[in-house]
Amino acid sequence: MQTDRQQYLTSLYGPCFQGDYEVSSIIKFRDSVSGSEHIAAIEWIAAPTTTPRHSFPARYIMESLDRDTGQQYEVTANNILGLIEHPEPALQKCPHCFAWHQSGTIDQCPFR
Repeated sequence: MQTDRQQYLTSLYGPCFQGDYEVSSIIKFRDSVSGSEHIAAIEWIAAPTTTPRHSFPARYIMESLDRDTGQQYEVTANNILGLIEHPEPALQKCPHCFAWHQSGTIDQCPFR
C-alpha cells in the first residue's frame, strides 16, 4: 500500500524505477547547474523516458536531509559522486511527517 506521498510521486514521475541506487539511500552528488556538492536521500527514481525530440535518463528525486529547507533535487546518475555508506546516526524516512528521524524513533513522531 502506498502512502499519500508515494501516490503523489507516482502521479508526477510514474512508478518507481529500479536504478543503481535504492530509495532511501543517502548519496553525495553534484548540482548540474551550480556545480556545488550536496548530500541528500533518494526519495524516488523516475524511469528513463523518450519523447519525439528528447531522451531523458533515469532521474533520482532527492530530498534534502535538512527538513527546514525542504530542498528537492533531480539528479542523473552521471552527477552522483557516491553512496554514503553509514551516515551517523542512521536515518529513516517517516511515513507520518515525511521528515527523516533517527532509526528506531519513528514511533515517537508527533505526527503519528
